[in-house]
Amino acid sequence: MKKNLRIVSAAAAALLAVAPVAASAVSTVSAAANTQITLPANSNKDTKGTITLNSNVKAVTFPRKTITNNVTGQVTEDVWDGQLSGTVSASYKGQSYTVTLPAANGVQGIYYIVDNNGKKTYQPVHEDNGRYALKPGQAYYVYVKGASINMTTANANLTKEVLGSNGDITFFKGNESVNTLDVATNQNGGVYVSNDQGANLGTTFDMMVKVVPTDMTNSRSVSFFEKSTGNAVNSGSLDFTVGPNQTLNVNQILGSFKAKYEAHQLEGNTNSGASLTTTANDIKDQLTKEGMSVDANGDFTPNDNFSLSFGARSAANGATTTMTVTVNVKGGKVTTVPSQSKTVMHNAFYYDKNGKRVGSDKVTRYNSANVAMTTTTINGKAYYEVIESGKATGKFINAANIDGTKRTLKHNAYVYKSSKKRANKVVLKKGETVVTYGGAYTFKNGKQYYKIGNNTDKTYVKVANF
Repeated sequence: MKKNLRIVSAAAAALLAVAPVAASAVSTVSAAANTQITLPANSNKDTKGTITLNSNVKAVTFPRKTITNNVTGQVTEDVWDGQLSGTVSASYKGQSYTVTLPAANGVQGIYYIVDNNGKKTYQPVHEDNGRYALKPGQAYYVYVKGASINMTTANANLTKEVLGSNGDITFFKGNESVNTLDVATNQNGGVYVSNDQGANLGTTFDMMVKVVPTDMTNSRSVSFFEKSTGNAVNSGSLDFTVGPNQTLNVNQILGSFKAKYEAHQLEGNTNSGASLTTTANDIKDQLTKEGMSVDANGDFTPNDNFSLSFGARSAANGATTTMTVTVNVKGGKVTTVPSQSKTVMHNAFYYDKNGKRVGSDKVTRYNSANVAMTTTTINGKAYYEVIESGKATGKFINAANIDGTKRTLKHNAYVYKSSKKRANKVVLKKGETVVTYGGAYTFKNGKQYYKIGNNTDKTYVKVANF
């Protein structure tokens, strides 16, 4: 269950939701707390480890508020209403795990950085009349104490792992801020901090989560553009040819994307810049999820066709956008699944690999569906997997709606086109095998009928005759 953590007791206070959180109250930090923490020089870099924390914590701030001193008449214009929300998760080998907080005092406060003669220190954010002064475009840091991760028994007893982040999180070793921690897991898959000898130094860790508030009064959007034409695009494509070793490199893909596309934010009649947020490590993660293993150098054996998602963000108002890019690789591994077009003879819903219905979409009768060449047995029934653009979708259609089911008549039977009218003069004989399609239809007379005949004719036989 997700809960918002209360930083101060005011309606306009900044809130941080880290899922799942078992805390209902958080202490307010004092002005002197944790201000002498040394920052690493590369604290803003993407420093992913074997276990990577991904921050989806966002900050928004609302219009500047002015306060007038009734005695001096002085006007203060640096007070903003700031709020934070989002989640922090951990990823390991393509799987996602929850980052949890202790029952109380998990979030210690919000800080900003002060540079005092070259020494950078954290200082608490100024709070005034229940409002946090989170200025747009400035970096702030949420101090989280006692975070923990459990990656289940499937990842028990791991050794010499590295806990890193997507660049928005730093960790603590004592009072020193660091980019990564050496970690391992216990017999239950719980992550613990370890030393060089692998000793358990504790199953919790402290971290700073970076956020950059955006001004919600600025609603300009961000778009990707193709450089050669200047046209805005929602999707794109990249073409490659594999080298002699049959591999590509993630940096090739990132470089090719940057050469072809760029992001901008429309401002008046001109475009201002927006930053690409997708990194080489993000591409590596996406490739891994698609079954293409990437080595330490960023090399991988590519499929002949795959898709990647690229994102961009505006520093002005935090507006984001994403686009999907299809990557075509000459000489890549052929991954197209053989398929065939089949006519669906009875309205057919989609099912997953466990035989459970997927949504409410369906293929209506007498329309075609592109399916696998052979059926798959699920819970004792035959299904065809749906194939789209040469890819298996994981959606299945009951084969009885396509190929039908052979049934034997126990009585002579007429063929009907409605509850009152016969379709023809044919009499089907007792003991004859007839193919029926899909489930039974209930006619106006309350009786049930099966569709027979691999065509669109209205030809039905009473269920009671089988």
